[in-house]
Amino acid sequence: HLIETIEDEEIINIDIFCTMLQKLMFEEDTQKWFKDHFSKDIADDLLNVNKPKEIELDKKWTKTLSEIKHLTFTGAIPSSKETQETIESLLLLMNETTKGNLDLIAEKLPSSEPISFPNPFTEKEQEFLKEAMEFYQRNNSSL
Repeated sequence: HLIETIEDEEIINIDIFCTMLQKLMFEEDTQKWFKDHFSKDIADDLLNVNKPKEIELDKKWTKTLSEIKHLTFTGAIPSSKETQETIESLLLLMNETTKGNLDLIAEKLPSSEPISFPNPFTEKEQEFLKEAMEFYQRNNSSL
């Protein structure tokens, strides 16, 4: 799965590669979390992803996460056009991954027990992402 996910990449960031590996290693935990927090129909819909679609999504995630790391590394400004386009791509990808249920999932996260989702970002990258997301939300209030 990982080889197919990264086969088109020239450079692989080790943090992102490890995150993708963790995602696969803890797939059962993720499935259990969804089954514990959603109706059977919603959980089945969210978890039912065929292999080609999952690889396609993982390729998009690899590309988008790499772009965020690159923006931080090059000192991009959170409000810049390039950063905001990447944030929009990230939000669209999150929505695609959750099959349009992003708001529903976001509602469940604060009230559930902590779940350890893999995070490929340093503190600096997390702060950059937070600022960029806040700027995006202020300027796109319809979301």
